[in-house]
Amino acid sequence: MAEVSKTLVIVGAGPGLGLSLARRFGREGFRVALIARRRESVDHMIEALAGDGIESAGFIADIGNEAALNHAFTDIRKRFGRIDVLQFSPTPSPEGNAEKYSPVALDRPTMERLSQVQILGAVSSVQAVLPEMLERGQGTIFITTTGSAFHIMPVYTPVGVVMAGLRNYALCLHQVLSEKGVYAATVCIGVLIRPGDPLGDPDRLADRYFEMYTHGTEAELVVTEGNDLNELHDKDMAERGVDWQRPD
Repeated sequence: MAEVSKTLVIVGAGPGLGLSLARRFGREGFRVALIARRRESVDHMIEALAGDGIESAGFIADIGNEAALNHAFTDIRKRFGRIDVLQFSPTPSPEGNAEKYSPVALDRPTMERLSQVQILGAVSSVQAVLPEMLERGQGTIFITTTGSAFHIMPVYTPVGVVMAGLRNYALCLHQVLSEKGVYAATVCIGVLIRPGDPLGDPDRLADRYFEMYTHGTEAELVVTEGNDLNELHDKDMAERGVDWQRPD
């Protein structure tokens, strides 16, 4: 009987880490499903992967919309069948008044927006794949967080709250699922993701994910160089062209 091709689903796929992960797993024979909000971004990634001989498909969904996300997973199964690896890593980005990201001015709408995408999006994504993984007694779930899951960054308070929550969720999944044949882990990336960076190069990070997948034992990987994460954050915002001023 021919071996069934495995499928990697990337929720929050982007041209940086997402594309590198797709290429890394694709080189090992994985087919790749890309879930993102923008069709243009997905189409560019599919074209790049096709050039590498990797089968992939894009699925458009607002990750904070449960119905849209579930519909994307339904379409993925129609296209690829089984799902073997889930990577959840939508990038939280500042929106609106930056002052509302301080702990003093933080408001409910800001927390609701981030929680809808990061926390509820993660739970919905996991529940979309977990039953079949438990039934097979096999599967992998990666939940990616940022440095604010560990480090106190007042300027980034709401992101830190949801990232710390995601980290806790992933570690709880690891503890419970490890006895059931399903591997769950969290990767905390506390460096800027950019080509050529000693720690944050997306291809190097993708290699580390695949190594974790291969071993299937490590609950957590933390990638950090001990720099001032507030300074790294401000530099990242400037490179993205985001109009950001640190609240007093």
